[in-house]
Amino acid sequence: MIDHFKESSRYCFDMSRIIHVFFLFAMWLFQSCGHASEKKDTPFAASIDGKPILLDALDSTIHKQLYERLFDIYYNRKIALDELIGKEVLTITANKAGISVDSLIGDHQRFSELELQQFIQENNLDQGIPNPHQYGTVLSVYSNEGRDVIVTELRRRKLQNYVEELMKQHDLKIFLYPPLPPRKKMEGIKKHPMNPPLRSGPEVTWISDFGCEKCHDAYPLIANIVKKYGDRVTFSYAHFSNEPNVAILAAQCASEQLDFYLVLDPFEASIVRTEKEALSRAREMKLDTVAFKNCLRNKAVVDDLRDNFQRLLQQEISLTPTLLIDDRIYYGQFDLKNIAAYLDMVLEKK
Repeated sequence: MIDHFKESSRYCFDMSRIIHVFFLFAMWLFQSCGHASEKKDTPFAASIDGKPILLDALDSTIHKQLYERLFDIYYNRKIALDELIGKEVLTITANKAGISVDSLIGDHQRFSELELQQFIQENNLDQGIPNPHQYGTVLSVYSNEGRDVIVTELRRRKLQNYVEELMKQHDLKIFLYPPLPPRKKMEGIKKHPMNPPLRSGPEVTWISDFGCEKCHDAYPLIANIVKKYGDRVTFSYAHFSNEPNVAILAAQCASEQLDFYLVLDPFEASIVRTEKEALSRAREMKLDTVAFKNCLRNKAVVDDLRDNFQRLLQQEISLTPTLLIDDRIYYGQFDLKNIAAYLDMVLEKK
């Protein structure tokens, strides 16, 4: 929760050399993979009784881990870049005002007691805050230690907001981009619209399973992203289940009568365990319950879902939830801020 401006800056500087070395190594490795196909003799990593183990086979085995680490490198570099940009705009502003950077920061970190109370209420902190010094414990915001934690965070937020406003006053261009994973071949994979499809723009595919707890926990985040970008991005849903449960079948069958984005919330956001519960939900949605019930018991529906599962496995998609952006797996941090930043970058390039 607490992220001191100066401390994080020093951390980023300390890490920059390590990150730089690892990044160069990863880039060399990817270039090696790309150049391998151009050579007559594909390089190999080892051999057993004269039978080679090719580098291509090695790289295909670990490519997922490579991209995850490259994304980690990107985000560490992005943090360091933000810190450097923040320091630079603060220095420029302070020089123009004829004051020190510390004075400038101090002026914009001041707050009133009313602001502090509003901050506590807006962030639902009145019941306590995590203790940064002892994992699993909570501090009262009205204790001296708890108040210190809150004050530090409020000052950090105020400085962050001020720096973001300063950035808008400058001709700032960012040339640091996240790594670009290869596209997945999604032809033949059945997807359902999560919003009214658009004629142009990027497509985001949410690969999920109603029986997956992590998918269920992540769904509100995806719903917020759909709400925020639904007028610029086409969102699709793909079921990933070899043994579809009642909720999956119910959503699939309901989508034969209504657009999928109208039936996703009622079945994903709630727990439907039995056919009786599914039929009750179908009546609430004013569906043709006879057709709905026949669909639930139709083996062909299960076969289609299992076929989708196998097709996704063939594309080396084996975990849920998985997010594809323009058919590329998103390996970045799974939160609104980072996914939104990635989508903003994709939209800017379109």
